[in-house]
Amino acid sequence: MDIHPSLLNRNTSKLRSSLRPVASAALNGSVPDLVKLCNIVKSLPEDQAIGLLPVFYTHLDPSLVPSPAMVDDVIATSTELPSIECAVKSLRALATLTDRMSFPLETSVDLWPRLWRWVDFIHTYWPYLPGFNPSEQRLIRPGHTSLILKLAVYKPIRDVIYSSPRLRRLIAGAWASMLHYDVPDGPTAPRASLEELTLHLFALSNKIEEPQNFEEILDAFGGNHHDLAATLIKHISRAVAQSRSHTAAGTLNGVLMFLQPMMIFSIYPDFTSALVSCGIVSSLVSSLKIKEMDPMIAGVQHRVTEMALPLLIHFIESCPGFTGVEEALRAGLLAHLIRFSEDLVHPRERGVHRHLVQMFRKLLPSALVSYNVVVVAKKLMPALERAAGSEKFLRCAIYAEWNGFKTLVGDRVEVLDAWEASGRESLLACDNLKCGEIADKQQFQCCAACESAVYCSPDCQRADWDAGHREFCPSLQATHLQFDQLGLTTRDRVFMRLVLHSDFRRLQPLISRHTTMFILKHPSTPFYTHFDYTGADAGEIQVLPRTDLLPAEGLTPQRIKGHWDRLARSGARMELHVMRILVGKVTLRIVFPLRTTSTRLVLGLRQIGLNRSALVESQVEALLAVLIPAAEKDGRQIH
Repeated sequence: MDIHPSLLNRNTSKLRSSLRPVASAALNGSVPDLVKLCNIVKSLPEDQAIGLLPVFYTHLDPSLVPSPAMVDDVIATSTELPSIECAVKSLRALATLTDRMSFPLETSVDLWPRLWRWVDFIHTYWPYLPGFNPSEQRLIRPGHTSLILKLAVYKPIRDVIYSSPRLRRLIAGAWASMLHYDVPDGPTAPRASLEELTLHLFALSNKIEEPQNFEEILDAFGGNHHDLAATLIKHISRAVAQSRSHTAAGTLNGVLMFLQPMMIFSIYPDFTSALVSCGIVSSLVSSLKIKEMDPMIAGVQHRVTEMALPLLIHFIESCPGFTGVEEALRAGLLAHLIRFSEDLVHPRERGVHRHLVQMFRKLLPSALVSYNVVVVAKKLMPALERAAGSEKFLRCAIYAEWNGFKTLVGDRVEVLDAWEASGRESLLACDNLKCGEIADKQQFQCCAACESAVYCSPDCQRADWDAGHREFCPSLQATHLQFDQLGLTTRDRVFMRLVLHSDFRRLQPLISRHTTMFILKHPSTPFYTHFDYTGADAGEIQVLPRTDLLPAEGLTPQRIKGHWDRLARSGARMELHVMRILVGKVTLRIVFPLRTTSTRLVLGLRQIGLNRSALVESQVEALLAVLIPAAEKDGRQIH
């Protein structure tokens, strides 16, 4: 098969007279002459440098690659083979030539089979060969991978290059070396440019959704997901630190392309967990500084932003509990979203607008049942409200969503402040339903098995054990385990009760009207009140029949039966309230019964409901206006 003319030996005849004999000697195997050419190739004029291609091509002859048996002999006798030195020098010279404007990329088809045989050999065996220098290898590896990536620009050979076994391992190792560029006890590599880092990351992104490709990359980090994640985050930090650079946007684009398949295909959960633990949420928030870059690259900014926002949502939702939202808020997410919203004027921003709406209508509101999230939001809101007061923001497409979120934050901050002002008062109700005493939590002891049921005395605990807790206890144990697995803290669960109780008190007239209407239509059907906190309409309320409470979203048949059995034994001193929340990507329903020391509320609502058909609406309102405060006065109510 014919090779490219630039690689033929006769091409050296075009060299100037002083170079021709040196090139001829090098072609005939002279190592000193090859070394001389390698040393001067960088300083030669364009045409003369390209004229040396046949020399370097010859010294990459794959037949000279030592066999495993030869390698064993070399190691045993400590012999240094000239062919290895010549190949290393030739590869370095080729890397210099590929930077020349006139370098014929068409030669990649012929160069690649030779080049890869040698590169693969060098990085497989070099650590075991005489004269090996770890520092030198760390410097040479990025040079080899940069050369390979330049050849891969030529489309006819690109797929062949990327299908080469062990290539991604080599590129990943070089990428890591360039990011950690200080070499201990040896020479210091020049700091890699953002362009070089980006080229390597784009190469690693190629078909990363195929497991064997990802495993090869991971192998460069000793199979350690955490080390790979930390390197990727360091890459983001480099780009953000140079955010005013024209190349920063392209660099961030490379990062996002590397991450995107994990969101699209829901793959590599261990790597996702490692990224989360290394702080990927904060890093992605910091990458949103792309909007502050040169307006001359607005198109690139838009592409990066449109990719970054859904990835950010994905990783926030992948964090345990509500820690992702908390981390994003601390990193300045809301300030970035306000800035983005001010610029939503161009039709191409529709994708960005869609992601902003998702954040303000679902992701952020659903996290406001978390104590820590509300604490952070409270601290941030004064400055954010000032930033959101600009005329430009008031007219933006997302203002209504922001305003709804701000109002919800205000409501939750009121709950938080009231709890703090009370000294974090925590009331519990004895789970012996024949007792039902409501008092401060210090007066109760919990079941040692499930850590959920509480009792004011050993006698009450024994009575409830016999009445049904024996069967209910295992399902409550599973509930605790589920909360732990989702990352829900005890403080989160306490705050959820506070939020639910606050909304119940605020909306009690509305809930009571719904309840009486349900009783009118279904007088003998058990019911529960459903509070939905999964979106912007947090606390959306429905009164639903028992048959609607199905085993799903965290509720098992055993748990459901246990709660209905307790309601039946409560003697009209309990209502079943179900709180639906969103924890990351998991929808969860938690039962928080309303406990009261009086039967007035439950029996009063039932009486109004049964007689409602004979009443006009104003009469119903008047009866509820009397019943609700009377029930509160008559007995304590808690969730």
